[in-house]
Amino acid sequence: MSTPGRLSSVREWMFGWDVNTPRERPLPPVEIDVGRWVPAWVVRVVAGLAVLAAGLLLTADPTQLALAAALGVGVAIGPQGAIPMIALVAGIIAFAAREPSPTVGAGLLLCLHGMHYLTRRVSGLSPRARVELVALRRGLVPALVVQGFGQLVGVVVWFLPGPASPFPWLAVLALLAITVLVLVGVRALRAAEAGPGPRRLPAKPSRGTTGSTPAGPGGDRTSSGAPPQDGGEPPAARPTWRSVDPDA
Repeated sequence: MSTPGRLSSVREWMFGWDVNTPRERPLPPVEIDVGRWVPAWVVRVVAGLAVLAAGLLLTADPTQLALAAALGVGVAIGPQGAIPMIALVAGIIAFAAREPSPTVGAGLLLCLHGMHYLTRRVSGLSPRARVELVALRRGLVPALVVQGFGQLVGVVVWFLPGPASPFPWLAVLALLAITVLVLVGVRALRAAEAGPGPRRLPAKPSRGTTGSTPAGPGGDRTSSGAPPQDGGEPPAARPTWRSVDPDA
C-alpha cells in the first residue's frame, strides 16, 4: 500500500506539481488604453537640459559650465533626490553673485521653474515608464500663473523708481495687490482641476422605524409604536440602525 507522500511524489514527477496543493492562477492579460505619452527618460533629459541652459545664462567659464552639466546629469538621473534642490540653490547663488541683468534673471527663472515642474512629474517613475501628456499638463495653468507673476515682479523691481521719486509706495502697493490676486487665482485653479469632492447623502432610517421610543426590556410598544395584542407578547423589534439585537 503506497503512502500519501509517495503518491504526491509520483504526481509531482509526472505532472510537475502536486495536484493536492492549491496553485495560484495567473492573472488574465488586460489591455489598458492610454492617451498620448512620452517616455519618462525624455522628461528627465529635458529637465537636465534646463539646468544646463541656466548655467549657460549665468557664466561662460568652462569649470562652472562643467559643474552645471554635472548638475544637469544628476537631475536627469535622480529627479526625486536632493540634486534638483541643489541645482536650484546653486543657480540662485550664482545669479546673486554676478552683475544683475533683467534678461538673465528672466531666463534663469524660466529654466529653474521648468526644471522643478518636470522633475515633480517624473519623481518616483522609472526611466522606461510612460508619462501621458495629460499628466504633464496637470497643474500647468497654476505653474504658468506663478511664472508670469515672477516675471512681472522682476520687471517691476528692475524698473522700480529710485528713492528720489515721490511715488515709490505705489509700486509696493501694486506688488501686494498682485500677490493677493495671484494667490487667490492659484487656489481657485487648483480647486477647479481637482474637481468637486464626493457628495454625502443624508442617512435615511429603515422602514418601520418612527420617532417613538423603541421597544426595550419590559417595554409595551412595538417598533411601529402600536400597543401589543391582547394577552400576547409584544413582537420583537426589527433590527434598525438605532437598536440591533445581538442575539437575533
